[in-house]
Amino acid sequence: MPSDRARSLATGLGACLVVWVVLCAASSWLSDEVEERFDAHLWRYEEWMQLMSSSRYPVGEHSRIFVLGPSEAREAFWPEPFRETLGGARLVNDSLSLSTFEDAISQLEYIEKVYGTDALGGLMIVAVTPRFLQNYAPGERPLPIVLNRYSPYYSLDESVEPQRLVEKSFLESIVARIHLAGHSGVRFMKALWAVGLAAEARVRDQDLEQSFRDHFLVGARFYNEGPRDKALYYEIAKQGGGFNVVLRTMNPLDQRTAILRDFDRLRKIASRNGTRILVVNMPEGGWSRHGFYEAGIHEAYMSVLREGVGDLPFLDLRDALNDDGFVDWVHPTRAASLVISREVAMAIRDMELQ
Repeated sequence: MPSDRARSLATGLGACLVVWVVLCAASSWLSDEVEERFDAHLWRYEEWMQLMSSSRYPVGEHSRIFVLGPSEAREAFWPEPFRETLGGARLVNDSLSLSTFEDAISQLEYIEKVYGTDALGGLMIVAVTPRFLQNYAPGERPLPIVLNRYSPYYSLDESVEPQRLVEKSFLESIVARIHLAGHSGVRFMKALWAVGLAAEARVRDQDLEQSFRDHFLVGARFYNEGPRDKALYYEIAKQGGGFNVVLRTMNPLDQRTAILRDFDRLRKIASRNGTRILVVNMPEGGWSRHGFYEAGIHEAYMSVLREGVGDLPFLDLRDALNDDGFVDWVHPTRAASLVISREVAMAIRDMELQ
């Protein structure tokens, strides 16, 4: 009878749904455990998805150092120098590709709303560049995508200034959870891979961090890449081109009000969470420092930046690297990132001694 077939079909679909839900829950649990126990980074090539991993944001872990910034910061900060210099401090790098200062504020607000006040750790490194500070992105920013499509809690309303988080409806939340579950297969497979590497390291009595370094230690993408042809970059800059060429003439003074507003928002968020702030001006290659910016542009950037920073601890690393310290126009090599990390870790140590 058709009714029997319908019931059988419904029963089969129901069973499949139950199995799918159980598998999703189990894979999510395993991935959370791997991230928490091994401090593994399972979203290496989609670092924006880490906002969906609750294990990254435990409340009350004040030894955690939280990094916020663009992809230059994603590449520049490595755990070892911070642990060595600061007595075992844990580094959590939430820097995102094509992020902006306003996006960073939205990230903090999201973490605070979803995972709780006091979920940011005891210290926040805010890594800035001219592009980041002026809220300019030459491509599609990932933050609106991850929140609007995958977050069960909030979407990002970009029609207002400043942009704001908007709570999702029940139906929107269900749809987002389905999207997130469907997208989490890669995370689950990497969690299994990490478990396998951890087991192998234990059997062979090897250092787990060394086993994880290439794939799970941080979100950096250029670990095995070396410097490119720097002479070409100088020539491109001389001709008026280069990465983010719009920044050549973009005057930060035009965005002074918005930048100062976002620094004020940053201070308030840090205060609510009991988090100190260190602002780091990221390194630039010689091609950018010499001849890329039109007259007065860099000076205007530093003027607005220092005004926004005010009495916050500040570290200017613009000249910290030689040209061989860059993989490309803006991203540091791993060797250079260790130099940056040690410099910043020592600055934090000096802050704590004051």
